[in-house]
Amino acid sequence: MMHHLLVGRQMLDAASPPRKNRARRFGASDEITCREATLNIVDGVYRFRTILPGRVPGPGDTLQAPHIALSVFGRGIIKRLATRLYFAGAAGNDDDPILACIPEERRATVIAQRRDDGVWCLNLRLAGPHETVFFDL
Repeated sequence: MMHHLLVGRQMLDAASPPRKNRARRFGASDEITCREATLNIVDGVYRFRTILPGRVPGPGDTLQAPHIALSVFGRGIIKRLATRLYFAGAAGNDDDPILACIPEERRATVIAQRRDDGVWCLNLRLAGPHETVFFDL
């Protein structure tokens, strides 16, 4: 059964004002449904509708937790910033091999929280004390 969801929040820089920028390319990790889209960020807020992805194979015969791959492009960003959006409480978060590579005190920067209205929220912080973890690809 597919569970549709709305994901969104703000893109922030070190000074924390919403950043007018671009986020591009997101793909659900579910091997059956892979989607890609370009999002224009207006007033520093991003938002998209998708389905809750499933678990997929990971390195060494492991399973990865449900996640969405995100890439950020924008003015002043020479190379894309790659990260993942995981879902709080999702099956597999505790043993996801990629999430396990992130120091525990920084994992919250890639784990979206579900609000009472059902929207999954994750701020993308490009710099500063709670900077989102970006992967060196």
